[in-house]
Amino acid sequence: SRQRAFARRAVAVAAPAGGAGASRPGREAAAAVGDLVKSLRVIAENSDLLLLGRAGGGFRLALATGDGRVRFSDGEQLSYTLESGQDAHLLLIAASSDGSVNVLLPNQTTRAARIGANGRLRLPSGEESFYVTAPFGTDLIKALAFTAKPPFLDELVPRNGPYTSLNRAQAKALVGRIAAWMDANPGRFAESVIFIETTAR
Repeated sequence: SRQRAFARRAVAVAAPAGGAGASRPGREAAAAVGDLVKSLRVIAENSDLLLLGRAGGGFRLALATGDGRVRFSDGEQLSYTLESGQDAHLLLIAASSDGSVNVLLPNQTTRAARIGANGRLRLPSGEESFYVTAPFGTDLIKALAFTAKPPFLDELVPRNGPYTSLNRAQAKALVGRIAAWMDANPGRFAESVIFIETTAR
């Protein structure tokens, strides 16, 4: 089934590929600057989330898009994969340049997000995919894994709708709770982060 992509974007700091638009360097340069500004904004607004768990992780956690790309256009399919070196409970958060913050795992379908040691998990599960939609821009996608289940994970299971949306105050409070859990459980967590970008066709 078609799903709205809450976490659908990437950092475009490289020059666009050549082709039909290559004859308009001024427009391409302006677009590249705009992409960079969006990227810097999402980093600045979510620096605590970005840095969360960067030091002290105890095992390997790898996050990627399903096909390895980081740039997507309107209407394209998008999925995520997670690989963990240990049996763990998962949390996946998407913070966008439009200011939205959404919890992708756990969700209404995967209420207890678990992964086995050296296992691989795909989101969405099965044959489903997210579909890229507006608004377009840059997203920070943060994955966290915990060898013991923190109490806040159950609280993030959505009551209405497929995913939990957080306002800025709720997101800040969640980051604080995660940081406190990490301080009390050194070496029992891991993190991984990617940036993706979406654009109109």
